[in-house]
Order: sequence, then structure tokens, then C-alpha cells
Amino acid sequence: MDFRPLDRMDKIAELTRSLTYGEMIEFATELWKAAGEKEITAEILAEVLHRWACDDPILPFPLAPRR
Repeated sequence: MDFRPLDRMDKIAELTRSLTYGEMIEFATELWKAAGEKEITAEILAEVLHRWACDDPILPFPLAPRR
């Protein structure tokens, strides 16, 4: 039997499924805050997620490389 460890995408999906409705609403609210004035679209979703994960609301769009 082949037991493959979960990859990162599987872990994200598992964590997302474990959120309560209230936690999902809170998460969505935080993503909107991280987006600032930008509309969340498929083109900037990865940037918004990264900004939220870094917890740095002053990062400009597009994200500037960190030094």
C-alpha cells in the first residue's frame, strides 16, 4: 500500500473544511480587509491570500518583494 503524505493543497482543503460557518465568515472578512480597495478577483486572489497570511496590511499591489 502506498501511503503518500498529504501535500500542501490537501492540508489547505482539510483545514478549510474544518472551519465553522462563523470562522469562514471571519476569514472572508479578513481577506476583504487584506484586499484594501482592490476587488478580489481570480487575478489577485493569490496576492490577497499572501498579504493576509503575512498580516501586513500596508503591502502595496502588486506585492513588493520583501528584503
